[in-house]
Amino acid sequence: MKRVLVVAVVSLSPSCALLEKVVAETMSPPVAVFGGERVGGASLDQATLNLSFVVTNPNPVSVSLTGAQATLEVDGKPVDVSAPAAGLRIAPNSRATLDFSARVRFRELGLLERPGVVYRAQGSLSFSTPLGPSTLPVEHSGTLDVPRPPEVAVALPRLTGLGLEGVALEVPVQVKNINPFPLSFTLQGSLEVGPLAKVATATAAEERVGAGETRQLGLPAQVLFQAVAAAASAFRDGSAKVVFEGALRSGEVTVPLRFTDAIPLPRLALKGVGLSELSLEGATAVVTVTAENPLPIAIDLGPSRLSVSLDGNKVAEMQQPPATRLAAAGPTEIQLPVRFGFGSLLSAAVAMGQPRTARVRVEGSLVLPTPVGIFQVPVDETRPLELPRLPELTFSGVRLASLSLTSATLSVEMTLVNRNAFAISAVRASGALALAGVRLGEISSGELGEVEAGGTRKLNTLLTVDFLRTAAAAQAVRSGTVSVGFDGSVASGAVSAPLKWAQTVPLAR
Repeated sequence: MKRVLVVAVVSLSPSCALLEKVVAETMSPPVAVFGGERVGGASLDQATLNLSFVVTNPNPVSVSLTGAQATLEVDGKPVDVSAPAAGLRIAPNSRATLDFSARVRFRELGLLERPGVVYRAQGSLSFSTPLGPSTLPVEHSGTLDVPRPPEVAVALPRLTGLGLEGVALEVPVQVKNINPFPLSFTLQGSLEVGPLAKVATATAAEERVGAGETRQLGLPAQVLFQAVAAAASAFRDGSAKVVFEGALRSGEVTVPLRFTDAIPLPRLALKGVGLSELSLEGATAVVTVTAENPLPIAIDLGPSRLSVSLDGNKVAEMQQPPATRLAAAGPTEIQLPVRFGFGSLLSAAVAMGQPRTARVRVEGSLVLPTPVGIFQVPVDETRPLELPRLPELTFSGVRLASLSLTSATLSVEMTLVNRNAFAISAVRASGALALAGVRLGEISSGELGEVEAGGTRKLNTLLTVDFLRTAAAAQAVRSGTVSVGFDGSVASGAVSAPLKWAQTVPLAR
């Protein structure tokens, strides 16, 4: 039995040696080569340098990373390095990329004024292999660009919203990153428009611009209006001075920014007051204003006030004009109508008497919001207005239509004249007709429709005279001359005036 064991051991020993020889001839240690550098997470005072090494496992079995270490010198100054963690397994006949990273603080190293600095990295990677531990040296040298401030351009604020309480602006800022790596930053500052108080503005969060790229940003600013008087000079000049003072902050480095220019303001001017839509009831005063809006957005006219007076008596008022908008980037002509009535001025005496002129006064103010405040444009104009007159009704003649021993039938012809320079509608006349002082009956023209300016309407009415009841009328008819009287009214639309008169006319046969 003992002999058998000895033989077994002796026969086994050559096999182990053979196995070790076979493994040694077929296995190779891993190979590491430099894989590249990358700069990321950069600000103006620091950047992260990543160095990659590609490790190839040429063996038919896995190898494991047991340790990694490196040192880094930037311009001869040591910088801490983060190495890959142990435990990484590289599969058979595969490769893996291992990264060393270091946060290079240029400000602390006193390198901010340098265009670029030389660095040198040295270290090693340790692996466990079937042949035992294996250590690979790694090394790389290069030049690292020091972050340079970006090129920043600030432009005239853009108007994004305009209301009666304030204005929303956006300050355009262009940031061009001239570095070969991305750059992170924030923008903040204060904006002053005309005489208004400074308002703070800033980016909502940290911004980032890629290597060699340009970003267009807009810093929002909400400006509340102050008293109009404080900005009156800017409004007269047609523009308001704009000042932006701020800074671009990247890490611990601050780049000051300043911009000054003038922002154009909208203008509003009174062109005149006219009268239109004249009728017997009233007229419309039309206030015409011209507006020049150089801003890129339309502006709504604010709540304005206009009132109309006739001979010192207020007859109409407008507290809020209809929706009126000034077009963006151009001129606009605005017409604000105020309808008013004549009231007691258009009495019967005025209507049937001589033409009368009233004094029309339009006064108030128009409100215009601008980026530097709300301005009021005064309106105060007086102009004459010839009051309209009711239609005139006259007798053209009386004709004897028929005659008997006891009665006569008369054809009464009347003429209605529109004495105005405008058409009148819904014209009608009605009343009692008397002959030789004797009331004969009611007459009515009915609805005559519209009578054009200076136009006439002919009316014919038949009346019967009973000789037995009206001896005076009979005598008038026989004499060939009759005294005709009218007691009634003439009207147009809702306007009516009494009409009473008498005239002697020849009796035609």
